Amino acid sequence: MRVAFFPSDNDLVSGAFRSMVTLIKILEENYNVIAKVYLPYDGNGIELLQENNLEYEIIPSYGWTISINEYYSLNKRIKWNIKKILNNQAKNKIKKELKKFKPDIVHDNTSWGYIGAKAAFELKIPVVWHIREFLEEDQLRRIWNKKSGYALMNKSDKIIAISDSINKKYKPLFGNKIQTIYNGIDDNKFFSSHDLFKNKDIKILTVGGLYPGKGHQLVIEALAILKKNGISNFKYQIVGKGEEEENLRKQVLRCNLEKNVEFCGFSQDPRPYYQQADIFILGSVSEAFGRVTVEAMMNGLLTIGRNSAATAEILKDNKYGLLFNDEEDLAGILKRIFTQQIEAKDIAVKGQEYVVKNYTAKKNAEKVFEVYQEILEN
Repeated sequence: MRVAFFPSDNDLVSGAFRSMVTLIKILEENYNVIAKVYLPYDGNGIELLQENNLEYEIIPSYGWTISINEYYSLNKRIKWNIKKILNNQAKNKIKKELKKFKPDIVHDNTSWGYIGAKAAFELKIPVVWHIREFLEEDQLRRIWNKKSGYALMNKSDKIIAISDSINKKYKPLFGNKIQTIYNGIDDNKFFSSHDLFKNKDIKILTVGGLYPGKGHQLVIEALAILKKNGISNFKYQIVGKGEEEENLRKQVLRCNLEKNVEFCGFSQDPRPYYQQADIFILGSVSEAFGRVTVEAMMNGLLTIGRNSAATAEILKDNKYGLLFNDEEDLAGILKRIFTQQIEAKDIAVKGQEYVVKNYTAKKNAEKVFEVYQEILEN
């Protein structure tokens, strides 16, 4: 079986890109899939493709999403009309390349891009379209023309949602064509066990981009409340980079937390941070899945997340992790953990067992391959 993959980005930081690479690697190793990745631009994601010996080609193209705040910008609309013309040229190049590669399936990796799928439809090649984001709710973006965009997506043979939360949003648009296949994390890489709360200072961790909607501000506010209540034996490590870093650093100073909070920058391999931490917190308002949530749980951390979207799906409050609604709620949860560590450890153990059973990369690849087989058999 030959599969052509079309990511919408080419970035080491991108969870969608990393998930695609892991999927391809397992499909090639375990299911004899021959894959080729068609990149929309040059970027550092190529390092990951080369590291995994994956075939790729760059055919420049543009995605069809726009920031909600810029949707009515005349300048942006003019630029988008130009990009559509360039995309049409890219589509013709892609069609030529697909005729050479002769894929059985074209797999579009996110809802940000469309040009690979459009080329496949014109060549009558079956299409699988992955939806890995809410767009409006989590990234403050939208498709330029939703009506024609969703109509194009609905031509797909199958649409894969990475969580039931994503499925619920798009089900009214795509009906039975959409199916939930949870994202997968490489347990061989991320599974580890270590004793929690063995040191006086409790280590708290967040991994991910520093962007609006990721909830770092709320976590810092909760820690400030904790410190005002006389609890200061904690260290909060923030692993990631992004446009909010300067604001977060200022907030840390305002809250007198400079001795408690450490900005660690981006890490291509966050495993050492997971393996030294006790608690993982994800404050995202609308998480489509949460790779880092599952990575933390696989590493045996007590995981705390916002009571919304896929985070609530995975943690199932008080069963596999703990959920909060606001900074006061989070501060209260942390205070209880500091005094009830046996119960916290028990939840962490159950969480680790749960994700190893349900959210591995191998299970994800197995389900995706089943989708491919079903399409080709029909």
